[in-house]
Amino acid sequence: MISSPRPSDDKPSNSADQSPPDEETPLLVSDPQNGILSSPESHRKSINSFPGDSKATDEEAADDLNGSINQPEAKTDASIVGIISVLLLGCFIANADGSIVLATLGIISSETGNLDNGSWLIITFMLAVCAIQPTYGKLSDLYGRKVTLIFAYTLFTIGCALCGAGQTFWQVALGRAIAGFGGAGMTSLVSVLIADKVPVRDVATWRGYVNIASTVGRSAGGPIGGFLADKIGWRWSFYIQCPLTITAILLVAWKLDGSDTLDSPEADDNKVKKRKVQRIDFLGSITLALTITGFLLVLDLGGQKLPWTHPLIWIIFGAAAVSGTAFGLIEAFVAREPIFPLRLMIHRDVMTAYMISALQVAAQFGVMYTVPLYFQVTSQVSATNAGLHLFPAVCGNAIGGLLAGIIIKRTASYKLLTLLGAISQIVSYILLILRWRGNTSVWESLYIAPGGLGSGIMNSAVFIALAAGVDETQMAISSTGYYLAGNIGALIGASVASNILVATLKSGLENALRGVEGGDEVIEKAVSNLGFVNSLEGGLREVVVGCYIRSFEYTHVMSLAFAALAFLVGVTMKEHRL
Repeated sequence: MISSPRPSDDKPSNSADQSPPDEETPLLVSDPQNGILSSPESHRKSINSFPGDSKATDEEAADDLNGSINQPEAKTDASIVGIISVLLLGCFIANADGSIVLATLGIISSETGNLDNGSWLIITFMLAVCAIQPTYGKLSDLYGRKVTLIFAYTLFTIGCALCGAGQTFWQVALGRAIAGFGGAGMTSLVSVLIADKVPVRDVATWRGYVNIASTVGRSAGGPIGGFLADKIGWRWSFYIQCPLTITAILLVAWKLDGSDTLDSPEADDNKVKKRKVQRIDFLGSITLALTITGFLLVLDLGGQKLPWTHPLIWIIFGAAAVSGTAFGLIEAFVAREPIFPLRLMIHRDVMTAYMISALQVAAQFGVMYTVPLYFQVTSQVSATNAGLHLFPAVCGNAIGGLLAGIIIKRTASYKLLTLLGAISQIVSYILLILRWRGNTSVWESLYIAPGGLGSGIMNSAVFIALAAGVDETQMAISSTGYYLAGNIGALIGASVASNILVATLKSGLENALRGVEGGDEVIEKAVSNLGFVNSLEGGLREVVVGCYIRSFEYTHVMSLAFAALAFLVGVTMKEHRL
């Protein structure tokens, strides 16, 4: 456990934090939601507002009380095992899905002639997660854990089915977005339900099981997805998830009782529910998603599909800027319970934690995006083999998280560990730049392990830094922003890596094939279809693969830059006494 820093520590708080509670003080604080990234936190079980929020009213506080007086007491019997086991199945599926897409992305986008747009299979999923994840906890308070969890599983199932049935690239991308809306709930509600059902003394143990299930899912997803893509087609890597999630829905309906709903007469009152719905920051979620989408479209279109001076680029950029401004105003002045704590961003501990989280995730996600593609291009490996090459990074991430927890518990120090994590990432990416030049051996393929190790260390250590640097009353909203920052980092990493890969590949091929008959056709097909690249022979293949290798190097330079920035921000981190 992390004790609160002493009052002398510089921790963000508002004036209301210093005053005694009154009739306008909300009775429950919010819960930090578990993001797609695995998280070490498990704090409070109700997701409402936090003490000191001047926008909360006495009616809303009463609503919270009505919804909490009948909260189930922690159980110690075997029913806990059954309930949590269902949640572990969901964690496994959600994390396996991410690795499945990374392993099969090249095949899916090549078959549909959109290899240069392949990153959108990841981006659409993560955009959906960023938009809806912060609202799931509050929705579960309003409609009950059981109903909300079934809703999340159902969305994920529909999304996977649409991905499998999609006839065009963008139909598959739409399915990924719907799956993202569901996947956000499958992971974020785990912390809420564990806190509901498990005695406080056992929370850390069950969180450990969640991390194990997540790690196993990420490790198994790539090889399983690749194997299915090789043997019966990539569509079945999505179809096969549907019976698993349907099974999870049935188990939730069976194992999870109705005591998770707000079943008091007052809580069922329509006026009470309406007030609770009004407290959910839907406007913030929508404007955030529009802002991120706009800027990603500018990066994707500008300089490649359209010239930077094209009017459409400026229209999209302007719309994104307006949406971003609206998001800031909504979070600062309109939202009763904002999804992103802008008012805390002025505080050093919060700002450094968010920046490091976004930067280190962007660095690692950029590498994870390119690893399967690298081996498919340079070694012509199967999708199964390409998925297996993700394992060292996934394993390193899990080990890093565990090591960080053990070391921090023994030393009560996290700043040095954060810097060492960044250095581990930097070493990994330098090795990739220098040594991954085609014909990579099995031992050299392990160079991605230090990157995963560093990411795992930093994810745990920086979260501890955030917890040590803020008041307990601010921890819930701060940690929600922390995981949102990490998810935004994943979006940035995948998008920027994809754009660097495509832009440098086109440029390299144009220079290498200038004056060659049929060169334009080769460039177009080489950028959009891995199958075409692997069908080439002789000198032409050497030229195309060489251009790919140089493009991969540029993406690793991007990851190196992000990791170096994370290190520099870590140097400015203030260490509090634990």
